[in-house]
Amino acid sequence: MVQYANLLFPLYVYPINNAWESLISAASQYPDVTFTAVINPSTGPAPDANGCPEKNYVEGIASLNKYPNIHTMGHVHTANRWDCGNLGTDICFCTAPAANVKANITTYANWATKGCAGWSTINLDIHIDSIFIDEAPGEDGGECLSCMTDLTNHAKTALTSATGGEVLFNAGAATDLSYFDVADAIVILESTQAEYEMIPDIGVRNGNGKYYNKSPIIIHSASNATDKIQRDTSTVLGLDRDAFHSLFYTDRLTDRYAYFPYDWAEIVKEVNAVAQANKAILGGQD
Repeated sequence: MVQYANLLFPLYVYPINNAWESLISAASQYPDVTFTAVINPSTGPAPDANGCPEKNYVEGIASLNKYPNIHTMGHVHTANRWDCGNLGTDICFCTAPAANVKANITTYANWATKGCAGWSTINLDIHIDSIFIDEAPGEDGGECLSCMTDLTNHAKTALTSATGGEVLFNAGAATDLSYFDVADAIVILESTQAEYEMIPDIGVRNGNGKYYNKSPIIIHSASNATDKIQRDTSTVLGLDRDAFHSLFYTDRLTDRYAYFPYDWAEIVKEVNAVAQANKAILGGQD
């Protein structure tokens, strides 16, 4: 399936009372948009004694998996200390035991065959397509390269989904370019719209465009003005512009991943407009 435009969504919204319905409705309305939903029950899979997520997550993930244009990513984290850097407040990359991270990845992978039960149905399809590795290293000179390669190889082995088990690193900033040879994609910006606008050339963060199609960005605290949404979605996702891997755009200042953007309808509408433009450039490939 060709991805005309990929909307990355850290879906840290608790799935109760149809809380994910806005995503499902958008996927149904805009089949040419890929929605990549990062699932994060509790900084990882948080399985029960049987290795399954709680029933609300079973029901929620099963509802997402009914749509071919929704891809699910399981969230894992790779740090267990945040006292690094000159001020002693930075993330300490690769400090979480690799065995623990691998165990979380395996748990996500096993959901495809666990036969986990929802509230009224057993053996629902709750497969997870890919892995989202949070707290990934930035410009560390490749110090964590061995660790991140090991985790990626484990994920690729564990996941056998139709998507190929994509592995995304969330650096959220500039990263050592060697990591692009390991990950399928690396978030090179997770910041405010104001900071995004101050960066003269964000392509410097992906090898001056060498890894443009492996570079998602996350923009929060953004304007909900239509012209700003149009500008950033077309610039980031347009094949005639940056043509980056994916984009998350939210106008929320706080709790930005725990709730849908205020102007979600306009955001997905504009992402779809980019998808249609990209589809025309590609000659309507499916």
